[in-house]
Amino acid sequence: MAAHSLLFQLDSQTVAYWRLTGETGVVRDLGPNGLDGNAYNVIPEDSATHFSGTGTSYAQFPSLDAFLPPDCFTLQARVRVDEYPDYEYPDYGASIAGYAAWLYGDRTFGYELRLIMRNGQCYPELCIGDEGYTWEVIRSNTPVQLNAWTVLAAQFDGITLSFFMNGALKAQLAHTVPMKFNGSDFYVGRRGPGTPDWAFHGCVSEVAVSKTVRYPVDPLPRDTHTVALYHFNEKGGDTAHDASGYGNHLRVYNGVWSNGIRDGSLAFNGLSTYAEASSTSSLVSFDSGITIEALVTVEPTGVEWEHIIDKPGTYGLSYHYGHPAMLIDGVGWWWTPDNFDAPFNRWVVLAGQFDRRVQRLFVNERLVAERFIGGTVSYTYSFPLRVGVGYNYGTLDYWFKGRIDELRISDNPRLAIRQTRPIWPPESCDVHLGDTLRWTRKEGRYDLEIGRSLCFCGGKFAVQGVTDTCLPLVSLLDGASGLSPDSLLYWRVRSCDGVYQSWWSPISTFFLQPVGNEYSGDAGALPDLMAFPNPFTPHSRISFSLSSPVHARLLIYDCQGKRVRIIFDGPAQAGLHGPAWAGDADNGEKTPSGVYMAVLKAGRQHQVRKLFLIR
Repeated sequence: MAAHSLLFQLDSQTVAYWRLTGETGVVRDLGPNGLDGNAYNVIPEDSATHFSGTGTSYAQFPSLDAFLPPDCFTLQARVRVDEYPDYEYPDYGASIAGYAAWLYGDRTFGYELRLIMRNGQCYPELCIGDEGYTWEVIRSNTPVQLNAWTVLAAQFDGITLSFFMNGALKAQLAHTVPMKFNGSDFYVGRRGPGTPDWAFHGCVSEVAVSKTVRYPVDPLPRDTHTVALYHFNEKGGDTAHDASGYGNHLRVYNGVWSNGIRDGSLAFNGLSTYAEASSTSSLVSFDSGITIEALVTVEPTGVEWEHIIDKPGTYGLSYHYGHPAMLIDGVGWWWTPDNFDAPFNRWVVLAGQFDRRVQRLFVNERLVAERFIGGTVSYTYSFPLRVGVGYNYGTLDYWFKGRIDELRISDNPRLAIRQTRPIWPPESCDVHLGDTLRWTRKEGRYDLEIGRSLCFCGGKFAVQGVTDTCLPLVSLLDGASGLSPDSLLYWRVRSCDGVYQSWWSPISTFFLQPVGNEYSGDAGALPDLMAFPNPFTPHSRISFSLSSPVHARLLIYDCQGKRVRIIFDGPAQAGLHGPAWAGDADNGEKTPSGVYMAVLKAGRQHQVRKLFLIR
């Protein structure tokens, strides 16, 4: 079949391209890698392949993982949805194309284009393998319609996940963690063996997977608040042009033009490369605040300061021993705590923001640090704006070593602080169905999830598009089955404002209790729970110290939230206690390797300690 008759692009960047015409049997790969597959129990319909939604109707292809880089791909499919999934997410959905796998207690793998139901509407989304227990998910903000052909596409370029419907951008999420693969086969029409509940009911005509991005997305676009914008796409010469319209062009000294994650970039050698623009009124007028954003990759040097941008006496964005840092003159330098290091030799969007009340630092739109401090941006100095170097008592200093792909300065605090945080109940507290979950207010609406496990991948209760910052538990768990008294539950929340979604909040825990089920004892006796060794084989000693006599319980849960062992349950005297756990369940059986939670309840106080059992 000629390439011009195809809906998607077919070239050297194509990993696989399948035209599904409805015949059972061999499905040829039109791409360069010959990844032919087979279709089972399908029928032709509307010049496409109809999948029955039963799990026995599907197509299977060899793994694509060996042909895909972990930080760049596009998955495209032309589909017609004939029936929505039967039940609300997370228990059910419909896998259109790809694969999704989960290694118990470790991490997730794959890339899957799928449909999920939320509040009676069907949304397409992409999940990709990620670090930890959960997939990273990018979901369209627009539902799909029944019996209408739609082109769905999702892509990852190393720093951003994007979702498109019929070529229009529907969602975007900052993400820089490379995808995780495990070599599974690629499926169309269902998730894979053993998961018939995730079968797709509808038609698919074409599926394409590429090792590049097919939909260019500008990470730092120009708007009315942009006062300087540099794409560094010149690939030669001594000028980096300002795309903001204010004419703040940079003169480049000793620069090396290089490839970037988008197009071009400017490489800085940490010794003599820098760029400079004369001071203008547009670079010093920040009455409402300021945001500095840079798409950069930095090399480790061990030096104290590496300035990405510096306007002496006004503002700057830098690294301090590898920690992102921001300067607002009159407010002072400030960098992230030592427990956060921006990754070396990996592209990130680093941003500093000040709104005259709060100074904040972001990495890939994720808020990593903030401090409340008042002040105004000083603009009494006429020093040039410099990129790649700082200014120290009359000399150039604090050289940056790495590459800069994009740089934007804005005259407002443009980054919405979309990440929210649970604020009630306190961590590991007893709650009742009549209690209310509360979280910090941010812009937009909120998605909330409660799960029986850390991975939120089974037995999960979810609600989307909440407009308030609190929600009664009874409205979330109404009709829930299998929730016994003393159930350990996990919950998290995120904010969303149309196209964009924040990162999920830190996971918090609580124990669901019937009304009146409280332990007597000292409510203020906060236990100190420790485990050694951890990870452990064959046993770990779990020690805790009590300040006063109290009724105490020491329980072990698996990562699905199921209680597997009661270690101790009874009156406990003040002092140090140290029972051991040998990785066995209450019935005497050995538990498998994995992650477990040791939960100590002393009076009305709780402590949770994660345990790692290795067989």
